Order: sequence, then structure tokens, then C-alpha cells
Amino acid sequence: MTDSDFLAELHTRFEAPRDLVVALIEQETRSSVGDLRRLTLGDENEVYEVRLSAGPVLYARIRRPGEGTFESEIWAMDRARSAGVPVPHLLAVSEIVTEVGPRSIMLIASSAGRQLSAVLPALTAKQRASALTDVGRVLTVLHSVTTPGVGRPDADGNWPDAHEARRAFIVERTGQRDHLATAGLTAAEVEAVMEQIGQSPDTPATTDPVLCHGDLHADHVFVDDDLEVCGIIDWGLWHGGSTIGELAAISMSYEPSAADTIVAGYNVIGEDQPALRRRLALALINQALGHIAWHESLGNASGTAHYVRALRSALAEIHA
Repeated sequence: MTDSDFLAELHTRFEAPRDLVVALIEQETRSSVGDLRRLTLGDENEVYEVRLSAGPVLYARIRRPGEGTFESEIWAMDRARSAGVPVPHLLAVSEIVTEVGPRSIMLIASSAGRQLSAVLPALTAKQRASALTDVGRVLTVLHSVTTPGVGRPDADGNWPDAHEARRAFIVERTGQRDHLATAGLTAAEVEAVMEQIGQSPDTPATTDPVLCHGDLHADHVFVDDDLEVCGIIDWGLWHGGSTIGELAAISMSYEPSAADTIVAGYNVIGEDQPALRRRLALALINQALGHIAWHESLGNASGTAHYVRALRSALAEIHA
């Protein structure tokens, strides 16, 4: 099953009644919906591209049943926007009441520019470097925003205790050991991964947390005609974390040369390159295991294979 086939099947499990979605959009925008196109782009939220009879294109994002509201995500978007990160305008937040309970819905304006993922293949090497370097620059701006804690606050606004969160993280990753074998890693590779659990000071961090996007792949970055970043979308995986942790996540979302260019455009703390690569690899190992366990639980073989490749690359860096 391909990623697109998997996501299409997954989204059928939590599809909201179309008439309720249309009615809410028309109520909030005071305009009729000309076209509503469902997008199966991720496994966190239900997303629609909305074309109004009069007005620009906008997007509706709907939380999965029982998954809470968009309150903390809106907080993160506001903080990022205030720091100078280009974030699409929030139009409305409401909810639809379905037979499985209330579901929060967010209406946001479309981003200016074009998706970086669509632009990159046609760029020259110089243009490509320019665009990716600017991603690193904008990421530096984002990480200038500090957060009150690590991770994310609960429904009452309380942030986790950093040290307890780290202990819980290590317990969780240790408990995910069996997913490595079912994902196809050898016994030796499994042991090598488990030796590194908890060894990264950056995943998760316990001190000096900064605002992290958490999912900054090329579909979520928009660039203008000058190849400068003009939009960052989908803040569903935001969190208080570390600079190295975010850069490690980016290295799993881009091919190696592209990830290296983003890192080069980022004001990375003063470390020599071997030390930086090792920190990134350690953070990646601790992150990748969670992704593998998640995709294994969903039955997404393509997603599992992607993170297995990233994990093996990080192991090679650690043991080089």
C-alpha cells in the first residue's frame, strides 16, 4: 500500500459529515461554498480545501474525534507570527457536533506563494541552495521564541515537568523495542538503537525550550518568486523543544543534501561539524523509534520504511 492509499483509507475512518462542514463554513464566512475538496495529507487532522463562491481559497482543518481543540496550536501560531515567522491568517475557530461527539474546526487563509515541495525539482543548484538556506533562516527566527516548558501544556494550560517528561519518554521508547524487529531491523541493530535511548540531551530537552514547528517538511513551507519563505503551515505538531531536536526531525524530512543546506542556513550553536552531526544523529535515533512504532501501529509500511532508513543512517553516523 502506498502512502496515498494508506492515508485515503485512514481518513475514511474519521470523515466528518459533509453537510455539517459546509454549513459551518458558510456560517463563519457568510459566503456560500462553491467547492469543497477533501485532502488526505496527514494522519493528524481532517483537511478540506474550500473555494467560496465569492472570495479567496481557504482551508478547514478538523480535529479527529476525541482529540481536543486547536487552542494550543493557535497559541503557537500567534507566538511564531509575533516573532516574524510568516504564518497564515486565522479566520475562525468553531466546532461541529457529530454523532461521535463535538469536533473542533479551524478555518485558515491560504498561504501566499508556492509549496517548496513543488518548486524544488525545477530549481537550479544555486536557486535550490537559496531557498533551503532561507528555510534555515526562518527556523532561526522561530527558535528565538522561548516556551514556558517542554512538550505541550495540558487542557488546563499546565506544562509537563521537564525531568519527569524525559523519564516518561525513555520508558516509552524502551517499551517500543519490539516494533524495531517487526519493522525489519536485525537483532544487532535493535541492540544498537536501544543503547542510544536516553543518550540524546536534545530529544527530549529538559532546559531552555524553544518553539518548534515539529513537522517542517517541504509541503509545509511556501516560498515567493524570490525563493524566500513566505508561509509556514500546519502547526499541529508544535512543541517546546530543542534546536537540535528540530533540526534532527528536518533531516528525516529532506534528502541529505537539502537537510545539510537548511542546517547551514541556521545559526547553529558553536560546535564543530563532527560533534554537531553526532548530536543530530543521537536526537534522530530517539525520534525515529517513535515514528516507527506509530507507523507500525497504523499499518503504514511505507512510513515505517522511511523512518527505518533514517534510523540506519543515524546509526551509521554514531558508529562511524
